[in-house]
Amino acid sequence: MQWRWIKALLCVAMLSLTLPALGEVPTGIVKQSLGRDFGVLAGDLIRHEYILQVPADYDIAEASLPATGDLSYWLTLQDVQVELLDSNSARALFQVVLIYQTFYAPLDVRELTIPAQTIRAHHSNGEEIILSLPDWNFMMSPLKEIVPRGVGATDSGSAFMKPSLPPVLQPLADKQNRVIALAIIATLLGLAWVVLNGWLWQRKQSPFQQAAKKINKLDKNQQDEKRHLKAFEAIHHAFNAVAGQVVFTYHLPFFFENHPEFITYQNEITTFFEQSDALMFGQANDQQPTLKELQQLARRLSRAEPLVVHA
Repeated sequence: MQWRWIKALLCVAMLSLTLPALGEVPTGIVKQSLGRDFGVLAGDLIRHEYILQVPADYDIAEASLPATGDLSYWLTLQDVQVELLDSNSARALFQVVLIYQTFYAPLDVRELTIPAQTIRAHHSNGEEIILSLPDWNFMMSPLKEIVPRGVGATDSGSAFMKPSLPPVLQPLADKQNRVIALAIIATLLGLAWVVLNGWLWQRKQSPFQQAAKKINKLDKNQQDEKRHLKAFEAIHHAFNAVAGQVVFTYHLPFFFENHPEFITYQNEITTFFEQSDALMFGQANDQQPTLKELQQLARRLSRAEPLVVHA
């Protein structure tokens, strides 16, 4: 019986020697992600992530973090990030991220080393724990071969870099036909727009044709009196252009004598001038013509006009 108790005590003693003391929390790196350590090229970003464990009530000292900037002529520390991931009454977990960028351009495959870093965790009572991030070796590859070799190499030595994927030729016949069809449609629509707006033959329009067009374009939001004045002015300008001088009411006998082609519309022209005088001197009445009637008058006069203008 005594031997059993002695054996039990010896087992407990040996186990206590191999286990950490009660309540002791291991500190340091519990997890890390360093990325691939081969095939690194000039300009690549290297991201190192560490999960650090410290006892509760300890915090990472910001001042102990490595400063961003150039670490050497070929290595730069671009960014440093620290984040508290989890904590309880026994321990705290911090994530530390270091982002490096290498500018070394080797001529052949070369092994390089990112130096070790030291971080401190401090307690409110002034105690500190030193955490070490070990150095890291990686292989850098050149951007191109010094001497071309392999598939595609020629005696001239011009085959260095190869495309990641061979270019694929896309059939363009259908797309080309679509582009041509769309171009033709766009051209026809543009030509129709120009014709409908009268831009194509605008210079060839006769004075009364231009008057009819101006009346058609009058702003419908303007007051009726202003629109009527502009409509009358447009037709008056047409008479002046045909006669080569300003035409007033008392000039009409001379106008018909010099332009007999308009005698057919003598009554309408005389009525127009009388209505214009009444409107000009504030004596307009309900018998004033509408814009549509003025436009129709200009169009009727344009029928006789080409005989005069283009004779």
